Order: sequence, then structure tokens, then C-alpha cells
Amino acid sequence: MTVLSPKIPTSYTGIFYKEVVNDDKKVVDKIFLIRYKDEIGRDKQKTIGKYSQGIRLTYCKAIRDETIRFNNERERYLTTIEIELLKKAVSHEMELLLFVEIALSTGARLGSIMKMKKSDIDFENESIKINNFKTNDKYIGYLNDSTLNLLSFHTKKMRKDAKIFSVSRSYVSYKIRGIMKKLFNEGITDEYQKVVIHTL
Repeated sequence: MTVLSPKIPTSYTGIFYKEVVNDDKKVVDKIFLIRYKDEIGRDKQKTIGKYSQGIRLTYCKAIRDETIRFNNERERYLTTIEIELLKKAVSHEMELLLFVEIALSTGARLGSIMKMKKSDIDFENESIKINNFKTNDKYIGYLNDSTLNLLSFHTKKMRKDAKIFSVSRSYVSYKIRGIMKKLFNEGITDEYQKVVIHTL
């Protein structure tokens, strides 16, 4: 028996299989795998089992969903004082402050925030459209007063279809992670106790 590569994607996100063939090159089985990111964003892969052992896509999806849920459960949250410290630390740069404000107000992910456009903002209803690229759906996030005021000032001269952020996702991630490390994570070894962008 031979297991063939590469992995073949299924209709479910993050679930793949490899074919097992016999000496006559006939497919006789499948081995299912899942891919996901761990609690600090590293790519991980896990073998679930064979089709011949009763493993099916729905079971793999349940295992992956549970794994992601577990990895995203953190014990660390920001206090009101810590939030103010973070805002002060990024206040020297408008787009960093705006990112923190939007993340805290809406709970949106980094990728979703960085793709936002002026046209997504509804000032009248104090809300903003959010594209969740991880689940490929859309929802509405509500904006607090400080976030609305910053957005109003920052986007005042922008075209309606312009992106809110001119800096890159990697730049924001690098800068915010560095600030969080200095403010909250020095000497912390337990990953679940660290403040990360997802904490926002």
C-alpha cells in the first residue's frame, strides 16, 4: 500500500485527505487530515484517521471546530486601565490607534479591519460592515463614540470607496505585537496569559 501526496482539499475548510493506493495503483482508502492555527498563530496539521475506519467529513469538521474553539480560548483579558495604557501607547500614530479602537469596539479580526473601506461606515447608525474572511460571511459591528469620532476625522477627505487603512496588515501586526509585548507580556511564559491581537 502507498499513500499518495499531495493533500486533496474537501468541501470543508481546513479538511483534506490523502489517497491510499495498492500495487495496481487503485485507490483503496483515504486518510483524512485537518489543518488549523494554534493559539499563537502557527500552522498545524493533524491526522484524523482512515475512511475504512469509519472516519467521515462531518466527524473531521467536528474535530477541527472543537480544536479551533479550544485554541482560541484564552484566559487573558484587558482591564479598563490596560485598555487606556494600550491606547496611550499607540496614540502617536493615527492608524494604529484607529485599529485598536475598531478592534475593541467591534471585536473584528485583524484581516477584516484592514480591509474596511469608508463606504462600510454607517455614521448615522453608528455601525460598520465587517467581512469575516475566515468564515466568508458579513455582519454589522457597532461603534462607540471615540471610534466614531476618530473615523470621522480620519476619513473626512477620503473617497467613499477608499480603504480606511493605508498601512499594511503586516505593519500593524508587527507594531501592535511589539507594543503589547512591552506593556503586558514581559516575562510571561504561559501563552494563554499573553495579550495578543486576538485578545482585543
